[in-house]
Amino acid sequence: MRITLSSTTWVILFALPIIAIIAIIAFARYHSSDVQQDGRDDMPDDT
Repeated sequence: MRITLSSTTWVILFALPIIAIIAIIAFARYHSSDVQQDGRDDMPDDT
């Protein structure tokens, strides 16, 4: 019994999870990077 999978099925099974993993790693690296100094104050003084 041989099961043949279409190329679309292979893309869904392998390419999409790999792309998702890469996106998660890229977002985690961006999120953990140092904050740029943009001149804004997170807690402005109300005086």
